[in-house]
Formats: sequence, C-alpha cells, structure tokens
Amino acid sequence: MRVLLETESEDVQRVYKMYTEHFSDTFFDPRSGNQLNTGESMFEHVKNSSVKAVIFDWDRTLQQFECMSTNSFESWCQKFGAETDERKEDFALALAIYHAGGTQRFNVLKDMFSTIKQQKKIVYIITGNPAVTTVGKELYIRILNKWGLNHFSLVYAINKYHFMANDPILCCHITW
Repeated sequence: MRVLLETESEDVQRVYKMYTEHFSDTFFDPRSGNQLNTGESMFEHVKNSSVKAVIFDWDRTLQQFECMSTNSFESWCQKFGAETDERKEDFALALAIYHAGGTQRFNVLKDMFSTIKQQKKIVYIITGNPAVTTVGKELYIRILNKWGLNHFSLVYAINKYHFMANDPILCCHITW
C-alpha cells in the first residue's frame, strides 16, 4: 500500500500513517474488489447490469483492505488536526481516497456510483464487521458520501446470505 500511496496527496499519506499506527493487522490486497471471478471488471458489470439492486461487501471489495474503525469521525478529525469545516472535508476526502486504494480507484468508484444513482438502483453494503454498529459508522458514511453514494443501506450481518434472503426489500430482487 505504501508504494501505491507515494503519488497521493500529503493528506492521504497522513491518513495512511495514522492508520498504520492505529491498526496493527490491516491486510491490503491491490487485486481485491476490482474483478469478478470471470475476470470482468466489477465496476463495468455493476454499471451495465440490468439488475435493480446492487449488494457490496465492504472489506476487500469496496475498500481494498480489511479493517474498520470504531472511533467517531470527530475523534479521527482531532487526531488528524482537522479543526475547521474545510479541513474536515479535506480529511473526509483523504479518507475516501485512502479507503478506495488511491485516487485512480476512487475516481472509478465515483463513476460507478454516479451511474448507479442515475439508474436508481437499490444499494446495500453489507459487512460482517461490528464496527458499523458503533459511532465508527459515521466515518464510513462520510467515505461513501465522498464516493458519491448518498442513498444506501449500510448493514451489519454475520450471515450475509441469510440476511439477503430475509430482507423484505432484497428478497424481492434476488434470484438464486
């Protein structure tokens, strides 16, 4: 990840440094969340698909590493030194770029979510990480907003398939 971020802004590099100090066991996979098992681009598949609902996993799909914070956005802002609204927005953007895996992938995610928004698809983001049940959820909502996603359900589910089969909205759109 460090090599990938060398060309990123100072703010993104600072986020990386903060994360490496805070999280001891993050795993970064530059290939994750880019292609389906068929080799088809996940981004193009989602944009061109005729499905009505899109379901994403968080770890190693939308973001290219495994970890989520239970700390609030404000606590991260303090650690980053973002005191003004403008610096908080800069920090949120740096977080979004970092969690995307860099500016290039960030732009691809923004493009994909823009298309999803235009097509009025239902979006679910499902994670087995309990961090989204804490004040840390706000951090991920900010990241998703910076990716261009404003209407979505961010859900914690230990058994993702059971959740999808029993959700009253999703079960109407899923065919097995």
